[in-house]
Amino acid sequence: MKAIYTLISLFLLSTFSRAQVYFEKIIDTGKHEAGNSIIQCSNGAYVILGYSDSLDDKMRMCLVKTDVSGNELWRRYYKNDSDLFQQGHCLKQASDGGFILCGFSIAPGSTLLIKTDSLGNETWRGRYNITSSGSSGEYVQVLAGGSFVVAGFCVVGNSTDACVLKVDKDGKEIWRKIYPRSDDDMAVVIRQTADGGFVFFGNANRNNNSIRLSSTLGS
Repeated sequence: MKAIYTLISLFLLSTFSRAQVYFEKIIDTGKHEAGNSIIQCSNGAYVILGYSDSLDDKMRMCLVKTDVSGNELWRRYYKNDSDLFQQGHCLKQASDGGFILCGFSIAPGSTLLIKTDSLGNETWRGRYNITSSGSSGEYVQVLAGGSFVVAGFCVVGNSTDACVLKVDKDGKEIWRKIYPRSDDDMAVVIRQTADGGFVFFGNANRNNNSIRLSSTLGS
């Protein structure tokens, strides 16, 4: 049995300059589940993204909101008959107050984005097959105007390459880019730069794993 284990520590400055744990909560449904990303809202509440099979024994993205003390307010599962297995990797609050969920769907192997309102109710869902062999979204960033940029990896032949996807506020694809090298790569974080381009970093399988830092030009 696995549970979503959420440990949120509010760092309080003491006379010994040590962090103190404000609260600990375990969110347990008795099924297999995990939390991968957490944000704090402007009112102090927390929202956690992960995945769980507690709905119908199929692994689904799961969103949980708690109050400032970690008490659960609501949870949402994102069921779709064509998505037999999902993983949620990254969560951000959108410019309209809702949430954007980024991850992976196995039907087929594709980058998955789910947009919700402020209560976690799904408003749209997008699957993006970066290559025919599969891809995954590892990180999502909210851009000016409400659009989104996603960093992750795609399968090309027998290896993986870092890739970046940009979509508008309604999930319509604007562009996609693959950044091939001779080694296995993946992008895990992306940021927009002052010149309107992007910089991402991730993992490069060179000499038993390395860090890759790449910058792009333009928007």
